[in-house]
Amino acid sequence: MRLLICAKNDLAANLAVNHLLRQLPDCAVTIWLSDIDRAAELSDPDLETLRFFERQLPKQWLWPLLDAAADDAAGRCLSYSELALRHGGALAVVDSLRRPYWHERLADLAPDLVISIRFSHIFPPPFLAVPRLGVLNLHPGDLPRYAGLFAPFHQIVDGRARLGCTLHWVDAGIDTGPVIGRRFMAVDPARSLVWHVCRLYPHGVDLLVEVVRELAGGRRPPGEVQQPAQRRYYRLPDAAAFARFRAAGWKLVDYSDYEQLLEAYRRLPAGLSPVAHTAAG
Repeated sequence: MRLLICAKNDLAANLAVNHLLRQLPDCAVTIWLSDIDRAAELSDPDLETLRFFERQLPKQWLWPLLDAAADDAAGRCLSYSELALRHGGALAVVDSLRRPYWHERLADLAPDLVISIRFSHIFPPPFLAVPRLGVLNLHPGDLPRYAGLFAPFHQIVDGRARLGCTLHWVDAGIDTGPVIGRRFMAVDPARSLVWHVCRLYPHGVDLLVEVVRELAGGRRPPGEVQQPAQRRYYRLPDAAAFARFRAAGWKLVDYSDYEQLLEAYRRLPAGLSPVAHTAAG
């Protein structure tokens, strides 16, 4: 099967794509990345903190080290460049899917299936018609109740005991397509937001792998139509939301949590630990 994976150039998406491709070794894979900074992420201190740990540190420090390590990469997660090399596909950063260039690239690729994980771009309707099997999105929220941005954060602030991760078909709306299934992860009050975000996606990836294998076998799960009356769309948190988050005892980032996440890339050169055992956020 020819896969086009559209993912965010960040830690959570990279961990999820590694988890996915370990289970789909026979697929031909191309990876397109989004690398968008929203204005609020450059001015709000809490969003800036998350941007640094989720995107800037991996992009500027972790993945260049992995690319330069020249080891056999056995037993560890890979950078995006390594993933593309291992699976024989191209790697590109997308600026806007509305540019004709990307439509031409898509037509040349002729993927059987497009998989979206944390991809920041909206798929235009003509794009959706190209892949033979359609476009799947893995959304880190319990749809339709947690559509939009920062779904794990909003689920935590609402006091949910479990975080939902939803696999759905992509249609012309935003997080509105038919739901194939959901997976859930228990909330751990001792852990940080970044830890929860990174740990949530693999639960949904396991479901995604099942569906890809079904599609390869000729069965297309139709999905369940979402109920608009249950839908709630969230945007980036504001200062008041972050205040509620902290008042409930939560942290954006815990450095020991973060170091545990980086253990997935554990074959880094000895002695190069990026973080100390302290807390932030």
